[in-house]
Amino acid sequence: MADQDHPDSSRSLRRVLTHWDAVALIVGIVIGSGIFATPPEIARSLGSFGPMIGIWTLGGLLALCGALSYAELAAMFPHTSTGGSVNGMAISGSRVLFAMARDGLFFESVGRPHPRFATPTHALAILGVVSAAYCLMGTFEQIMRYFVFVSMIWYVMNILAIFILRRRRPDADRPFRVPLYPLPPLLFLLMALGLGSQLLIEDRRDALIGLLILCAAVPAYFVWRRLHRAS
Repeated sequence: MADQDHPDSSRSLRRVLTHWDAVALIVGIVIGSGIFATPPEIARSLGSFGPMIGIWTLGGLLALCGALSYAELAAMFPHTSTGGSVNGMAISGSRVLFAMARDGLFFESVGRPHPRFATPTHALAILGVVSAAYCLMGTFEQIMRYFVFVSMIWYVMNILAIFILRRRRPDADRPFRVPLYPLPPLLFLLMALGLGSQLLIEDRRDALIGLLILCAAVPAYFVWRRLHRAS
């Protein structure tokens, strides 16, 4: 869809973010992911400083593999994957609701931007209410398990897309290519599969609750589509 609307999508987005903007985004994502809640758990599990540093180093390398993989996808489809690659829920989540409303799959008012700031204010408000409701569903660890398992499914699908696109569209324009391909995406794929399997085995209830929330979107989609066609 992005290719149809923007034939030269690799050049139509201006590079206006500075290095400090990128650093601020990464810091916000790291803090938002609960980074301060995980080191005590890792320290208690490992018992010493050396293995803890080793685990963090390994995690950083795997995260780098994922970042390189996502960079290739984002460079190929900048108009569709920029929000997802940044992974800012306040930015991308509200835009998803906004786009759904524009396509007739959600309340029409949600698809109306603010008259002055041109921001999806209704979508942001709904996202805030839903986020607050999730905070009442359980402890921080439970909520993280709900969404981490679903995120692993999302990561697996995205990384598989790199292999599929490399095979089906070998001559496609790629402003950025994953170095040492296929090693980085393969390592990140194995990590996502392993973590998802671990969550399913150790916390089956919370993982299935997260999956149930995701699957609830399927009947909701068909209901809204039927209502949109009827109107």
